[in-house]
Amino acid sequence: MFVTTCDELPAHDTAAGVKFILDEVSHRTKRTLSARATHAAQTLIWKKAGAVDAESPDEWCQLLRHAVFESAGHMNKAKIGRKAIAAALARNDTNAARHAFFELPEAAQNESITRYLIFKVALRDSDYELAIKCLTLIAKHAEKDATYLYACVLEAQQSNMRQVAVAALQALSERQPPGVHLPTLLRCTARLLVSELDANTQDMDRMSEPVVSLFERAAKNIPKLMHGSDAQWRLESQWWSKNAYNLALRLCADLHPEHLVRLLEVCVCFLDRCPPEDGPINQHSVPQRRVICHFLAASALIVLGRSEESSYSLECYARARGHITTFMACCAGWATANDVEGPAAPQRHSVLARKFEMLKFDLECILKIKQWDQLDKAVTDFLSFTETDRWDSLADLVIIIHEHARADGVSSTTTARIHELLQKCINMTWKKDKDIRKMSRWLRLTFSIHLHDGNPGFALKVVQQAAGVAQKGYNHQADVYPLDELCWLATTAFNKSVDCLNTGDTEGAAPWIGAALDLARYADDGGSLHANLTHRTKAAEERMRAISARA
Repeated sequence: MFVTTCDELPAHDTAAGVKFILDEVSHRTKRTLSARATHAAQTLIWKKAGAVDAESPDEWCQLLRHAVFESAGHMNKAKIGRKAIAAALARNDTNAARHAFFELPEAAQNESITRYLIFKVALRDSDYELAIKCLTLIAKHAEKDATYLYACVLEAQQSNMRQVAVAALQALSERQPPGVHLPTLLRCTARLLVSELDANTQDMDRMSEPVVSLFERAAKNIPKLMHGSDAQWRLESQWWSKNAYNLALRLCADLHPEHLVRLLEVCVCFLDRCPPEDGPINQHSVPQRRVICHFLAASALIVLGRSEESSYSLECYARARGHITTFMACCAGWATANDVEGPAAPQRHSVLARKFEMLKFDLECILKIKQWDQLDKAVTDFLSFTETDRWDSLADLVIIIHEHARADGVSSTTTARIHELLQKCINMTWKKDKDIRKMSRWLRLTFSIHLHDGNPGFALKVVQQAAGVAQKGYNHQADVYPLDELCWLATTAFNKSVDCLNTGDTEGAAPWIGAALDLARYADDGGSLHANLTHRTKAAEERMRAISARA
């Protein structure tokens, strides 16, 4: 093999001469070289392949794999194959690199160093499937030596295949090999995932899952992240809580509600473990972010609960109650939210508006998961609430809750204060917008509720209240009371008096007749309803006198 050490011949001619000799040896002997001879010859050729210019390494690599060297050991064959792959990569010939790879034994193919070289081939060819397969095999060996996994991360980050870089970082964070700095690794992965999400907003649901999962992994690794100094942990907890918070707020309208909830729960997890911060601004910002996180999480869970009727829906309502409870506790602890005036008044108004929505969501949760034992407290909380102009949004929910509670056989003591809350909704709404159509409907429903619950006194007051409202419309001081609503209420009230007469309760019938006639007087029908009820009243009075005479 002296020819391999000769520098006088052109590289191509030298390689061709060696090939001719090896071909002759193989042809004439019909045998392969011994292991010792193979090792000696391949050593010389290997040196030649590393010494020549870039135009001929592939020819020397081909010679290293000549059939006459079949007795070369597994390790040598693997090294030669990898040298051929590297030479092909140097020429940017990915096809030749793949060919050299597939000529290797399977065991050599699956070694980390070999897979790293083919990973580079996959990146150049934008072959995502091959790249992921290489990463998977490399990651299996990363616990002992993460060198090649780190190398894959660097290669992927410098390529146009950012999704492969993400996969590489995720594989590294999942394995957590010795020596890896987990906080840095997780943050790098998070940055790359978020940038990938921002670049693919058209597929938000699919792209957001790995982002949320990574943030959750960071939360699960809080004990490991806390291993540094207090200052390091403060920075770490701030980084994760702020990024989770900002991402949730930025993509609130686009993220799937479940992903949003999970992201917000990660933020709360880090906020709950944040060391105390110096300065009034920082001390104020953490409770504020915590309140908003629980508010948004509860709202998203309500959306999920409403989306379908299933056990998952009930689970969402139960989870929402947990966030609502914590939200209310956070607001109570945030003393300035309800007490300050002046410059902070807009913020105070915002907090109160959120509290009202949370109380309303809590009622909805109680309704959906039938936690009737919690109803009285929830209603009481509303009755003590004063500063809102959204009472109109609550009335229908209160009516529905009453109907369902009644259908479920809930005791009257549990629903006792519902009437009071409904009346408050009606009164406060009327003060705000004077919507007569809305008002008349609610008065009718309230009247029906009181009658069904055996509260005739309250039902009578509703008729009297309706008469007062109708009088203002009749006198052109407000909108006219809807005729259909007025007729129904006046007629039903009059029929109640008839029911009293049928039971011999002449004393109880009189106020009902008076209330019905008083209301009918303001009907916008030319006096027709009032005349009809007056005629029926005379008949009723004769009947009352007859009953009294018999008594």
